[in-house]
Amino acid sequence: MNELPISYLKVLAEQIGFISVFLGGISATILGTLIVLKKDSKIFNWMIILLSLAAVSFIVAVFGMNKIQMVLTPDYPNPDHSIFYARIVGSITFLLGIYSLITVISLSGWLQSKKIGILTTSIGLIAAFLIFTLI
Repeated sequence: MNELPISYLKVLAEQIGFISVFLGGISATILGTLIVLKKDSKIFNWMIILLSLAAVSFIVAVFGMNKIQMVLTPDYPNPDHSIFYARIVGSITFLLGIYSLITVISLSGWLQSKKIGILTTSIGLIAAFLIFTLI
């Protein structure tokens, strides 16, 4: 397998880091909003769990991508340090965060009605498929 150029990896890590910060902030904000509501339904509870997973996943992805950027910096103190682990953890948690957030969006309509639930689930499935094809 061909190794990716360092300049590409740095830009990729920077972009994924920025996206993770943004989506992690959105996830945490929505989570904070839902936590203060006192609803007792399975769907609502799953939304809180998945928003927690999304927010934490994006936080871990930010740290993974930051580690890649630090290691690839020219004056990094340990130039033999590998970025393999940071790439794997950062990429997996980034995708986990995205799919968790899409699942929450898909579930949100079910809190209103069956019709809206079917529509939001359909939208979420289409988005998940499109994201999968873009990776």
